[in-house]
Amino acid sequence: MTDNNYDHQLHCIKRFMDRHRSPHETSNDIAEYFSLVEEEQGGLNEPVLLRDSIPDHLSANFLVHITEPMVENCDLFADCEPDFLRRIMVSLEQVYVCAQYTVLTSEVPSDRAYFIKQGGVELLVEREDKRLEMLGESETKTTLLRKLDANDCFAEGCLVERWTSNPFIARTTSESELWTLKRSVFNEIRKYLRFCVSVSHTALHTDSSSCGHA
Repeated sequence: MTDNNYDHQLHCIKRFMDRHRSPHETSNDIAEYFSLVEEEQGGLNEPVLLRDSIPDHLSANFLVHITEPMVENCDLFADCEPDFLRRIMVSLEQVYVCAQYTVLTSEVPSDRAYFIKQGGVELLVEREDKRLEMLGESETKTTLLRKLDANDCFAEGCLVERWTSNPFIARTTSESELWTLKRSVFNEIRKYLRFCVSVSHTALHTDSSSCGHA
């Protein structure tokens, strides 16, 4: 499902129907419906399908299966509790972007982290040409900082502190499938887990006090 390619998705549907030995007429009807959705609506909306059309527990499991490698590969989340990681995984939002698309500019501070499922991203830095600066002229040069590919992430630092400017420019090198985590969502998860820990400690203290008075 995560390959944003009509022919590939249709092939997967037909292969699934063949594997389960579905009637030929049923297989054709589904393929025809899929083609209609592609033509009329630009294809299936995966986030809507996963979150709204499938039972919650299955939707969450699908999202975890898709996003787990990306989240576990992020240094920011190293050694985090499983419950915290799972909540991060099911909170990511999917977006497809074309090649040579500027994901982050130098002007607008990012408010979300990006995780790469498929494709490639270059991180670039802008520097003034000092030779021209000495001559009273100005020209900005772009230098490659790092190349990223599947399961890498970038801009995760803005989750824990509010950036006033981006430390780099991010640009795709190919058609890419990215998943994002908003800082506001990340903070809500942190608040919720702190609340749960606080409630647990209070309940434990209450239970201990009750036992002492028994």
